[in-house]
Amino acid sequence: MVVRIRRFDEKDAQALADLMIEMAGFYGATISSDLVVAEDVLRRARQVDIIVAHDDVRLLGFATFTSLYPVAGLLTFTYVQQVYVGHAARRRGVAQKLMAGIAQAAKAAGSTRIEWSTSRENVAARSLYGGLGANGSDKVYYVLEGSALDQLAARGGSFRHNRRYSSGDILGWIGKTSQHTEIGNRDFLVAQSRFASDRGVRGRLSGLAPHDPANC
Repeated sequence: MVVRIRRFDEKDAQALADLMIEMAGFYGATISSDLVVAEDVLRRARQVDIIVAHDDVRLLGFATFTSLYPVAGLLTFTYVQQVYVGHAARRRGVAQKLMAGIAQAAKAAGSTRIEWSTSRENVAARSLYGGLGANGSDKVYYVLEGSALDQLAARGGSFRHNRRYSSGDILGWIGKTSQHTEIGNRDFLVAQSRFASDRGVRGRLSGLAPHDPANC
């Protein structure tokens, strides 16, 4: 099986939705009956970076990530939100290829480091990440949700949130300006330049809440 990595394309929406539904079941999560996952994937793809792993037949896995600012030294870094490989494609090196794709995109975005989290009990994932040369961290992981989130948001008063153009917007230009399947510096910079010219802004990469990347 030859595994290839490329950027998410609109034609992948249903197949990626199926993988995400599988992932939700793996975690025991409930998906709202009102949510049309494929449509939601298309909306979210404009806000975050998504790459997919595939062979000649189907999608095998995906990763979502974004670049943030700043880390120590006032530098850009990339945060990995999710890495998931479908059950049928496990233990075939797919996750490692997805992580390599993230690293390529991170370098293209000017990031100096990649960060992500996983549970201490996820021995397989920790073994994979250690094999990539990643180091563990003593940072404390926080979650704010439900009524606590509502209460904190209410303290902000009348705060106007202006939309920031995401890397999904930039990657949309990449899809229009490049026929390449790899994630390369040249494609990213050409698309970013065109995006900045047309919009009058410099593309900013939007943020994600921390989450545990899935099993590999």
